Amino acid sequence: MQFAFLCATKKKKKKHPYIWIEARAEISGPPIRYLTPGSTLRLQCRVVQNTEPSEYIFWYHDNRMINYDIDRGINVSTEPDFQSSELTIQRTRREHSGNFTCLASNAQPASVLIHIFKGDNPAAMYHGDVGGSTKTMQSQLHIIMVMIAIGYRIFHRSVYMMKIV
Repeated sequence: MQFAFLCATKKKKKKHPYIWIEARAEISGPPIRYLTPGSTLRLQCRVVQNTEPSEYIFWYHDNRMINYDIDRGINVSTEPDFQSSELTIQRTRREHSGNFTCLASNAQPASVLIHIFKGDNPAAMYHGDVGGSTKTMQSQLHIIMVMIAIGYRIFHRSVYMMKIV
């Protein structure tokens, strides 16, 4: 979500500079990671440059929300103020390969690509199905649509509040 702040001075000028602040999620570490089956995957996400608290933080694996997928070995812990969240998979399997996205209610999402491979080098990694890039694109499109809907709701709530005041 973007916010514009007007920098006003006592001197009257025709132009007023705006400072744009865009809240975004950040996942620490490299954007592409290579792991062997059985290793631990730990992703840490934090929301930065937000001007108001997030209402939630969701994790997605490709196009599926996974915050509550305990049966798949996934554990998500989120701070009570929804400013940070950690996703942990204790024993990774090949099906854990793919795009992981951290999505906060009021911020641009962040993603990392995880490859689970057998062998000593990433050239031997497991690529999954051929349609993976399509699933990733669908997941990103879904996230963008959710962000637009949330932004629309917050914007109209702000406009309504300004009319009241």
